[in-house]
Amino acid sequence: MGLARPRERAVLAVLGAPVHADGPESRAVLDSLTDALQSLTDDTRKLYYDYITSRFSDAARKLLEETMTVKGYEWESDFAKTHRAEGRAEGRAQGRAEGEVKGEIKALLLMLEARGVVLSAGVRGRIESCTDPDRIERWIQRAATVERAEDLFA
Repeated sequence: MGLARPRERAVLAVLGAPVHADGPESRAVLDSLTDALQSLTDDTRKLYYDYITSRFSDAARKLLEETMTVKGYEWESDFAKTHRAEGRAEGRAQGRAEGEVKGEIKALLLMLEARGVVLSAGVRGRIESCTDPDRIERWIQRAATVERAEDLFA
């Protein structure tokens, strides 16, 4: 049996990759897959890519993306472009939200400090570990009038 032609290798790589992408040889499997995909026409590559990513675990999809990025692959399918853009937008929104929470926590701590309210390590830790913007907002409102830091949580 001779070497398979490029298209046949690509078909075999596409069919085998979802089964082996999470195994001990995942990097080698995905390297072979990306090489095989490069041998296909653009339209066929898009279809195969969509098929593969719909069957991969999150970890395998991430590794595939890293492998293809290293090899200079440009995302071509509408599916990939859409989900990649959505992921980026979601990441930016999450980053902004986390930044806002951190800013509100800093403002709360500064307000309490300016008012001379003493913070124990436990109270400071509870404030700094909070990720709920609504709760932090309530604490900021209370911080204007509390005498003791513990009263923020009442």
